[in-house]
Amino acid sequence: MALQHKRTLFIFFLIFIVEMGIIGSAQKTEKIPKKESALEQYFYARDNFYEPATRATGEERLRLYRLNILALQMVIDEFHNPQSITTRTLAQYEQGRCYLELGEKRKAREAFNKCLKYPLPEGEPKDTADTLLITLHFLAQEELKLLNKQSGVAK
Repeated sequence: MALQHKRTLFIFFLIFIVEMGIIGSAQKTEKIPKKESALEQYFYARDNFYEPATRATGEERLRLYRLNILALQMVIDEFHNPQSITTRTLAQYEQGRCYLELGEKRKAREAFNKCLKYPLPEGEPKDTADTLLITLHFLAQEELKLLNKQSGVAK
C-alpha cells in the first residue's frame, strides 16, 4: 500500500513539474505572425524584438535576441521571390549579429557564410537595393575575418 501511495505522489509530482514548465519546454516560444512581405516581416522583427533587445538587460535581452532570430528566419524561409533577396540577405546578416550578441560564434559564422551565398548584382549597382546587397556582402566578410582572427583561424 505504501508503494502505491509513493507512486501516486511521484506521478502527481511529475505532472506538477511539467505543468510548471520545469521539464520539457521550459522556455515557451511566442507566436510570431507572418506578414505580407519580406520587408514587413523584417521590420516587425526589428521593431518588436531587436530594438527592445538593445535596451533590455539580462534574461530579457537574451529572450528578445532569440525571438528576433526566429522572426528573421521567417523572412529567409517564407519569402522566396526575387524582389526579396536584399531583405533576406539583411535578415541573414542580422541573425549573425544577434548570434554574436548571444555569444554563439559558430552560429554567427554560419549565418555570415549563408549571407555570402546570396548572389551579387552583375555590373554596377542599379539601385539602393543593389548597393545594400553589396554592402551586406562586405560586412559579412568583415565579420568572418574578425571571427577567424579571434579564433586563430587563418583565412
